[in-house]
Amino acid sequence: MDDKISLIIPAYNCERYIRRALDSALKQTYRNTEIILVNDGSTDGTGKICADYAEKYEQIRYFFQENGGVSAARRYGAAQASGTYFAFLDADDWIDADFLERLAGELEDGDVIAAGCEKVLETGEAVCEYNGCSAGTYTGEAARKELYSRMLCKEEPFVFGVLPYLCTKLFKRELVNGWIGEIDTRINDGEDVGIVIPTLLGAEKIILSDYCGYHYQMHEAQACARKKEDAYLNASCLYTWLYEKTQALGHGAALKPQIDQYMRFMVWKYDNAAMSGLNRFYFPFKKVKAGSSVVLYGGGNVGRTYYWQIKGTAYCRILAWADKKHEDVYDEVMQVQKIPPEKVPAYEADCVVIALNDLLVIEKVIACLRELGVDGKKIVYADPV
Repeated sequence: MDDKISLIIPAYNCERYIRRALDSALKQTYRNTEIILVNDGSTDGTGKICADYAEKYEQIRYFFQENGGVSAARRYGAAQASGTYFAFLDADDWIDADFLERLAGELEDGDVIAAGCEKVLETGEAVCEYNGCSAGTYTGEAARKELYSRMLCKEEPFVFGVLPYLCTKLFKRELVNGWIGEIDTRINDGEDVGIVIPTLLGAEKIILSDYCGYHYQMHEAQACARKKEDAYLNASCLYTWLYEKTQALGHGAALKPQIDQYMRFMVWKYDNAAMSGLNRFYFPFKKVKAGSSVVLYGGGNVGRTYYWQIKGTAYCRILAWADKKHEDVYDEVMQVQKIPPEKVPAYEADCVVIALNDLLVIEKVIACLRELGVDGKKIVYADPV
């Protein structure tokens, strides 16, 4: 494939990161690329940095608009773009030099390719996140319907069959452009999902890739999921948008249960108690500080539930997962180090979270951990249900 790719970068008050994003865009080995840079009314030094780069590099087409949010900035950028294909980069993230070339090579004559991404914490620690469904080509009605049935919720809540991030994908322009132009700009959290889901439903050939060349910068504000005044308006707008569009595209029955699960997560970010209905077991969020490093203790149903709740929300970092049945081995599928109990003290976690639902057993585990040298103040658990 040698068609032009428009790489659209919305930028708002990101002077700390924007140079890294632009440098990574300029280093792309796929040469037929234009960079559409939209300054969304920044009030810090972002505008000056963007203007300097645009003056120095003719590959960058720079635009300014009054602040309207990321959806409005992407819409404006898409309207200026001339590429046959669209890709997106957030201003605080960055991409590998071969990112566009790899996606274009795997896409070939497909409509959209969805890759993985590396989530990078402010500590520098990083972990790759992949699509939950198997890598490969999904074409033909049967294959696409199988994918649609698992896109937003695969097996467990917050496990995505296809990662719902706009920036890890390469799209045919005509496939995605309309949704970028139509999406309700009141949606300021989850707007990626509002574009990605209807775009996938309209695609004839979808490629899932295990390539992980997009680097997503996590911030403390994201981990803490601080409540916004318009959180519930946002959730309402997103739910209405997704429900109406999936119904209109003929896939409402398959997507409705998944949308319901996803919206519970959206609401949970602003009200932790909203998550309790997802499962009878509920990670003790109020006892664990957001962004903490934790060791899970318990590999049964409670432990698995906690694991997916943590991974799906990025609320804290799992250093290891302990259980009497575990050997000291890295689980490639779950992407976590599984360890026996005696290894717990070596990790020096902020918290050891006991994932059990029997108070007598919990008390025995606490006694065992203390004997091993774990500080009792670091041991937490949820009240049994």
